[in-house]
Amino acid sequence: MKVVVLIIVSLLQWKSYCISDYYGQYLIKYIVLAVLIAMHFFVFPTWFYAFDKIKQIDCANPVISFHIFFLIVGIPLGIIIHTIYFSTKKKQNSI
Repeated sequence: MKVVVLIIVSLLQWKSYCISDYYGQYLIKYIVLAVLIAMHFFVFPTWFYAFDKIKQIDCANPVISFHIFFLIVGIPLGIIIHTIYFSTKKKQNSI
């Protein structure tokens, strides 16, 4: 399920870059990247906590694993998508 969230977020990131190019708003790409990095820190890991099933977490290992997954995989993936988008746009503009 975490991988599906990362795929959806990556597709939305790419689509938002395409929309910002269409409207000529180039600063929005950097804002989108900053918001996504903040969401990888604070929002996405909390979606996977099991607070609705258990009212008190006795062990913090699942919580830490969610945060580490999104920090190690999610943030670099967002930066890689950002870099790939800009490198493909430079190649399209130079042709």
